[in-house]
Amino acid sequence: MFSITVAMGRGQPIVWTLLFRDATKYESALKMLRSAGDINIADEFGQILCTKGGDIVGMLAEDMDQSRGASIERTLHEMRLRQMLQARVQADSGLKFMLNNQGPAVLNPMSGFPRN
Repeated sequence: MFSITVAMGRGQPIVWTLLFRDATKYESALKMLRSAGDINIADEFGQILCTKGGDIVGMLAEDMDQSRGASIERTLHEMRLRQMLQARVQADSGLKFMLNNQGPAVLNPMSGFPRN
């Protein structure tokens, strides 16, 4: 699966993503998006992009099968960071109470008085 995210317009650009299953159609769309003339591209999911080449301010082309690995690595990195954070919180006596989902101790000024 392939995606092309296109930013069109100046100031506050409009961003749109086209999706392709077929690599040939994806590469053809990339070639057309790089042109300076009128652009009319239909992706494989019923979306049609009509714009002028000069209106495109940026684009991101992605082979989603390959970028899946990058997403997994980012998630694993974040999980390792969370694990390191948890270990440091456990080692810090001032923050240790956070792991038990308990707040710091609160003194109740009314404790010890009988209720009627």
